[in-house]
Amino acid sequence: MLNILYTELLKLKRSKMLGLILIGAFLPPFMTTLLIKTTMSKSKNHSTMEWDSYLQMPIAIMFLVMAVVLFALVTGYIFSREYSEKTINNMFTYPIERIKLLGAKLVIMFIIILITFLLTYILSIASGFLFKHDPLTSECALKYLKIYLKASVMNFALVPIVAFLSLISKNVIASIGLGLSVAFVNLFVINSPKYVVIFPWSVPTALGVKEMYDGKEAISYANGIISLTTIFVVALIAMFVYAYRSDV
Repeated sequence: MLNILYTELLKLKRSKMLGLILIGAFLPPFMTTLLIKTTMSKSKNHSTMEWDSYLQMPIAIMFLVMAVVLFALVTGYIFSREYSEKTINNMFTYPIERIKLLGAKLVIMFIIILITFLLTYILSIASGFLFKHDPLTSECALKYLKIYLKASVMNFALVPIVAFLSLISKNVIASIGLGLSVAFVNLFVINSPKYVVIFPWSVPTALGVKEMYDGKEAISYANGIISLTTIFVVALIAMFVYAYRSDV
C-alpha cells in the first residue's frame, strides 16, 4: 500500500496540480488582506483589527467556493488521469487489487485537502499580523484550527461522488463542471438554515459558521452530518462497484 501511495505522489509531483493547490490555499487569505487593506484605507476610523472578524473571511471564501471547485478539479485529475493518458490498461493489470489502487487515490486526496486547509489557516494567521490587531489568543487560534480540521474531513466526504463521476466520464471535464455548478448553488442556499444542511457541498460552510459563532446559529449539526455521511457512503460503494464491474 505504501508503494502505491508513493507512486501516486510521484504522479502528482510531476503534474501542474501542486502549483494549483498552492494557489488555491493562498488566494483566500490574499483576497482577505486586500479587502481589509482597502477598507481601512477608505475608513477614517483606524481601529485595531479583531481576529475573529478577520479569520472568518478566508473561511467564507475557501469553504463556500474555492475548496469546492479546487478539490473537484484535483479529484477529477487524480481519478481520470490514467484514462486520459491511456495508461489505464497497464494500471489494472498490476497484481494489485483495484480497491487498493482506488483507496490509495482517496488517501492522497485526504492528504491534499488537509494540507491545503492547513496552509490557508497558517497564511490567514500570518497575514493578520500585517495589520494593527488585537492580541491573538491561543483560544481563538485553536478555535479556527479545529474548524479547518473538521472541514478537511467534511470536504473529503465529498470526494467519492466526484471520483465516481470521473471514472464514468473518464475525463476531468465532468468534475470541473460539477465543481462550478455546486459552487454556484452554494451561493444561493447558504442563507437558508433549512437547505444549507441538506445540500452536501454547503454543509462544511454551514457547520463552520455554526462553530464560529459558538453554536448560536440556527443550523442543524445532525442534519449536516447525515447529509455528508449519506453521500459519502453511497458514492463510495458506487465507485468501487463500478470500478470492479466496468471494462477497462
